[in-house]
Amino acid sequence: MQNRRIQILSTKILDEALLAEAANHEIDIACLPFIETQAVADEDLIDSLKRLSGQPITAIFTSSRSVTAVSALIKESVSWNIYCLFGATKEQVQIHFPQSTVYATVADSASLAEEIIAAGIKEAYFFVAIKEWTPSLKSWLAKPI
Repeated sequence: MQNRRIQILSTKILDEALLAEAANHEIDIACLPFIETQAVADEDLIDSLKRLSGQPITAIFTSSRSVTAVSALIKESVSWNIYCLFGATKEQVQIHFPQSTVYATVADSASLAEEIIAAGIKEAYFFVAIKEWTPSLKSWLAKPI
């Protein structure tokens, strides 16, 4: 069986000690802090969010930017079941979606996935923001794992 190293892209500069420790566990982390976010005001997106705002959906947020972007497009209060990362993301969820319930908040996306699976969630809406992939990011993601 072939032993493949895990490849991770971080859009935040991480501490060298963390990168070295990850490398010792066969995890390669590339730090590329080049991503710039811009809110999208697409009418189809706004209409979709308005429809979802009146439904008791399960929403998943992995960044505070996606929380603020979604909340800027939804003018009314929502009552969603939310799974998110802790820290800034959870803080923004509590500020922008006070009528919603946060069912899980964890340190990383892998733990968040475990929480969602353990809860038996069958349908969820992931709020992320990537309108156009840069050639560098496409190239990096195309590498086999």
